[in-house]
Amino acid sequence: MNKVRYFIGLLVFIAIFSLLVYGAGGNLFILLDVLSIVITAVLTIVLLRTGWTFREMGKAFSAAFDEREDKPSLSVADAFFTAMGRYLNLSAVLGTVTGVIITMRYLTDKTQLGPNLALALLSILYAVLLQLAVVVPMRAMIQKKLK
Repeated sequence: MNKVRYFIGLLVFIAIFSLLVYGAGGNLFILLDVLSIVITAVLTIVLLRTGWTFREMGKAFSAAFDEREDKPSLSVADAFFTAMGRYLNLSAVLGTVTGVIITMRYLTDKTQLGPNLALALLSILYAVLLQLAVVVPMRAMIQKKLK
């Protein structure tokens, strides 16, 4: 039941975010930037991989949905999602600082300002979206089971 509730909530979250973007006169495609995705999402996965195997990462996600999970496994899953949230935050800061530095480097070239500022801001946006869509709900489900 938790899994169905999570995915319904995720779909509602995506729908509301999409409506906000379209309501502001934009479209979702302008929010796609490969470098920002690499800095935020891929770097987070690489950093998580230093402390957890892919199997352990999968178990952390499963623990949020499995009603029979024991407390030690839930504690490990909670630590995983805590680390994931921190890595997302740090990756966003890295992307933002990188974008600002590159912007400052090319301050005289007005054609470079937009893409470089987009890198800075989209890194933060991706981190926030992943926090809201993955980290916060998973930790909430795990914390609820730990109490």
